[in-house]
Amino acid sequence: MEQELDSWRQEQRADWEKDKQTHQDELDNLNQEITTARTKKAELSSTNQQLTAQNQQLQATNKTVQNQIDGYKNQLINTIVENDPTHKVEQPLLQPNEAAQEIQTDTGRQQHFRQTLKYLMDTATKSLQKIKNKATEFIKQVTKTLTTPSTKESNQPISNLHSAQLDTNSIQPSKHPFDYHKERQLENDPIIKLKKAILLANSQQLQKADKQIKNSITKQIDEDYQF
Repeated sequence: MEQELDSWRQEQRADWEKDKQTHQDELDNLNQEITTARTKKAELSSTNQQLTAQNQQLQATNKTVQNQIDGYKNQLINTIVENDPTHKVEQPLLQPNEAAQEIQTDTGRQQHFRQTLKYLMDTATKSLQKIKNKATEFIKQVTKTLTTPSTKESNQPISNLHSAQLDTNSIQPSKHPFDYHKERQLENDPIIKLKKAILLANSQQLQKADKQIKNSITKQIDEDYQF
C-alpha cells in the first residue's frame, strides 16, 4: 500500500513538474511575444513619426511650388494684359454656360488663371509676337518714309557725283572671318535699315518721319486711355 502511494505521488509530482514546465514555457513565449510586440510598436511609432515629418515636408514643398506656379501665372497674365488686354480664353476651356471675358477684367483674369502654365506661356508669346510684328511694320513704314525721295529732290538731276580719294595703305585685312549668313541677316534687319535710313535722310524726310512717329504715339495714347 505504501509502495503504491509513493508511486502515485511520484507520478503526480512528475505530472506537476511537467505541467509547471509547460506553463513556464508558455509564459516565456508570451513574454517574448510581448517584448517583440513592444519592439515592433516602437519601430512602427518611429516610422510613423518619420512619415509624418516627411508628409509635412512634402506639404510645405508642395505649397511652395504652388505659390511659385501662381506667381508665374500672375506674371504671364500681367504680360498678356499689357500687350493683349482684349484676349479671351477659348470657350471649350471654360466651364459649361460660362461666358468668356477679356483678360483685363477681374472675371477674365480668373478665367485665365485657371488655365495651365503652358497655355498662358503660349498666349503671352503670341501677344508679344503681335507687338513685335506691329513694331517691325511701323519701323518699315518709317524707314520707307526716310528713304522715299522728296518731290523737290526727285525733280532735280543728279550732279556733282565724285569718288572720294581712297588711301590704299589704310586698308587692313579683317581679323574676323566673313559670315555670309550673319551679313545677310544684318542686311535684312529692320533696325539696321532704319539706322542707315536716318543717317542718309535729308531734313524733309526726317521731318516727315518725325510727324509720322508723333501721330502714331498720339494714336496709341488715345487708345490706351479710351474708356
